[in-house]
Amino acid sequence: MKTRITTTILLLGLATSGLAYDWEPVGMTGIPTTCIEIDEEQNRLLVGTNEGFHIHDLVNGTWTEFDDEGWIGRQVHAIQWDHEDPLRLITGRENAFWKGYLELTEDGGGTSTLLHMSGGGAFVDLDYGWQYFYACGKSDITPGELLRSPDGAAPWTPLTGHGHTTMTSIGIGLEEEIFVTGDAGVWRSEDQGDTWFDVSEGLAPGLVHFLFSFWPSGDAIGTVVLVGDQDGLSIGPGHPDLWSPILEDEPCRRATVMWAPAPWPYNRVNRLVAITLDGRVLVQNHYDNSWTDETGSLPSPAVDATFWSSDDGLYVATANDGVHRTFPVISDVQETLPALTPTLHAWPNPFNPRVNLSYQLPEVSNGRLAVYDLRGRLVEILHEGSMPIGSTTMTWDATKQASGVYLARLECTQGMVSTRLVLVR
Repeated sequence: MKTRITTTILLLGLATSGLAYDWEPVGMTGIPTTCIEIDEEQNRLLVGTNEGFHIHDLVNGTWTEFDDEGWIGRQVHAIQWDHEDPLRLITGRENAFWKGYLELTEDGGGTSTLLHMSGGGAFVDLDYGWQYFYACGKSDITPGELLRSPDGAAPWTPLTGHGHTTMTSIGIGLEEEIFVTGDAGVWRSEDQGDTWFDVSEGLAPGLVHFLFSFWPSGDAIGTVVLVGDQDGLSIGPGHPDLWSPILEDEPCRRATVMWAPAPWPYNRVNRLVAITLDGRVLVQNHYDNSWTDETGSLPSPAVDATFWSSDDGLYVATANDGVHRTFPVISDVQETLPALTPTLHAWPNPFNPRVNLSYQLPEVSNGRLAVYDLRGRLVEILHEGSMPIGSTTMTWDATKQASGVYLARLECTQGMVSTRLVLVR
């Protein structure tokens, strides 16, 4: 049973609502692609191919190719740059002998060094947190690998205890949470991968194809996590039984978020894009959970997508015809923002013994923030009376309470919202 989460996700309308997108070629015509990443710090696209990768300078419009034509086993599934050194890139690859490997270039792609080779399969995702680089791989022969490195070079330390034998993707939260997906659902770590707990409750059983983490809308604190499985897409804060289905009966291989700055108290608003397993581009509609197929004139099935905020463009990597773009994809957000409803977010969660409760109100209100047990009995009132507009954070000290599940509930003039709290001693 999938339950609805209380986190509010604000959505944007299309610039041409109800009309199919017009796609234009950006480059790599006739070339099969495997993945695409946006590096907004350097204003560049990094695009994987069956023989290497290409870099597109989005400012001057030039392409640089780092393919090894004619070589077998050079397929790039993932690319990660170093935030401190733009010439430093790590690629996750697959060769023709059922092995995967990580490769480092420190001159922007001119030369490369082998970092790590797996026993089988491919390295399919890379991510860079505040302290470590992470890589994960899947295999049809041997168990996949989840690795961690302090600098992206060597050594790469295996991480265990996550329950997976094959992995499909990883994601990093705002507070350095790590999420990994694959054949064991979704697992989460709050200590750089040393210990893990299963957060799959509420999702469909079986393989999770990908995970995408991003900043929430408005002033909310924490990470919004989007996962794709055979049922479609689910969204949540990455906690058990708090997943909410937002796209059903559409198995998805990748997703991304289009976003735009907005006036306070929104600060930022998000709009989701999904790439289906059969290569279609689905875009979430205006303020609801319906989706529109925007594949339109795209000449080849889509494999991945990314969004560049500077030109308001959605960039799609295709299976056989390079990269295509459509823009603008965001309407005037100041004219289309809906009224905010109260939101409530808890972190860390599970917790011991203190948890932060952050609530946001669209206007000054009277209300109460309280904690209840699962039988509905009042445990403690944290605040009662006048509540200011915007974001407020309070802390609940549960030192005197027993381990278990509690419910934090915010009741105010604009409505009621609640979130589950897990006290683990």
